[in-house]
This record gives sequence, C-alpha cells and structure tokens, in this order.
Amino acid sequence: MSRQDVLSDVEATLGIVPGFMDSMPDMTLEHFWAFLKDFVMVDSALSAKTKALIGIGASATFRCDY
Repeated sequence: MSRQDVLSDVEATLGIVPGFMDSMPDMTLEHFWAFLKDFVMVDSALSAKTKALIGIGASATFRCDY
C-alpha cells in the first residue's frame, strides 16, 4: 500500500490525518495504521468506545499533546 493510500484510508476512517502520522516513515506508517485499525478500533473483550475512553484518560494523566 502506498503512503498516499494509507493516508487516504486514515482520513476516510477518522475524518482527519493526525499530524504525527505525517512524520512517520512509510513502512512504520503502514504497519502502525494496520495495527490501529485491526486491533484498537474494533470491539473485542472491551468495546472500541471503552478503549478510546481509556486512551483519553491515559493521555490526560500523562499530559500527552495528542
């Protein structure tokens, strides 16, 4: 998958392309997006919504800009 294909898929899925993804190398970007889309953004033992809320709580705790 080309870099532009990955970024197009990110934008179609999220509505935006997060700024940190622009600086990722091509190979890292493709694997990161595949992991994020296939494991983090799907329901499993925890729903995708619950995972997102945990991520928001963790980012607030660690004072993450993203």
